[in-house]
Amino acid sequence: MLRYFVIHASVLAALLAAAPAYAGCSSPSGNEADRIYNQASHVWQFCNGSNWMAFGTGNVSGGGGGGCSNPSGNEADQIYNQAYHVWQFCNGTNWATFSVNLVAGGGGSGCSGPTGNEADQIYNAQFHDWQFCNGTQWVAVGSPTFGPGDIVPGASVWYGLRAYNAAIAIAGTQALVNVRQSSNSHTCDIIVSSSGGLGNTANCSSSGDNGEAAATFCGSTCYVTEAYNQTGNGFNATQGTATQQPQLVFNCIGSLPCMNFVGSSSQQLWAHPAPSTIPQPVSISAVFNIGAASLGRAIGCNGTNCPSLGSSATTNDCEMGGNGGGQILATCTQGTWNSVQGIANGSSSVLVVNNSATTGTQSGEWVGSYLGIGSQFSDDYFTGYWAQAGIWPGAFTATQYGSLCHNDYVYWGTSTSC
Repeated sequence: MLRYFVIHASVLAALLAAAPAYAGCSSPSGNEADRIYNQASHVWQFCNGSNWMAFGTGNVSGGGGGGCSNPSGNEADQIYNQAYHVWQFCNGTNWATFSVNLVAGGGGSGCSGPTGNEADQIYNAQFHDWQFCNGTQWVAVGSPTFGPGDIVPGASVWYGLRAYNAAIAIAGTQALVNVRQSSNSHTCDIIVSSSGGLGNTANCSSSGDNGEAAATFCGSTCYVTEAYNQTGNGFNATQGTATQQPQLVFNCIGSLPCMNFVGSSSQQLWAHPAPSTIPQPVSISAVFNIGAASLGRAIGCNGTNCPSLGSSATTNDCEMGGNGGGQILATCTQGTWNSVQGIANGSSSVLVVNNSATTGTQSGEWVGSYLGIGSQFSDDYFTGYWAQAGIWPGAFTATQYGSLCHNDYVYWGTSTSC
């Protein structure tokens, strides 16, 4: 039997009146953990301590009508859908899902860490997100446009198949990658979508291709010719040789895309010149899936002792290392998606895999004339799947790398340990 638990907007407002106060938001004013219904955008939002974040993917098709059906509800009403183990709200036309991704499972006996029953809601102050128990685990409701740059701003470079921060997704003009069709070598930029992922084509070599959905343009196969640095600092990573361009794979991480790098084909994207020297400490963050045991860089540079992040030559290991500056190894199971951070800071260096830290020594600083995605420019080619990578001056704190890991889990579905 299909069961729904309904909370009407007026009742919810009373329930939230005693929500805990942390830092705040503006336009309108609110404290962290406060929730509002944005009538203009037809979406529930919460204050994460600095910004109003949309529940789920925001305004789904429609919105602003006279109400919802199956079951009946008024705009802003909230329900727990027992059949799908998910909270939903009425946007005036449709029942919209709270969560960014429907997490596998649901319908179990409850949640742990903390203990909760199915349909319970909590505010997680560590990760600055509302969550609900789907019967098996706590599911985050934060918008996918809440990107790494919102958690730790100030990256020198950041490349990815999703938006670096909410501002980029809202603006809707940033090109994430440029791709080449295998069938006719037409090229197009792929612009960020309103939900922060791959959107439509623009700036195409053939004007008739402009405005197509990325998957439509690519058809059977596309290869990435350029990854754009979304921080605005320049240093786009390019590849002009067709055989060395990684493939853009759709529905790679569930419904989400990735790049497929083949190390034996020397596939890489590289920026020349690279960013100027970043002295220690320097932090790196990436999401990747190792395809083979080989020394390969998800992101790296060619300077002496330059700290790079990727796979090691040992099965099920990843590594932060570079050219004699020291290496730190940690388990990265092949065939699984991992959220990986590296902090190069001398004897206080750390390699973090899915929020599990391994300490060691890495003496290098970020310096070199080339920056490589998929290699350390002319060697150490990566074999596997790649989603995003960036470099920050300074050292991530434990809270920051834990929050980056959790954000990767919410968006990409990396390890639940995040």
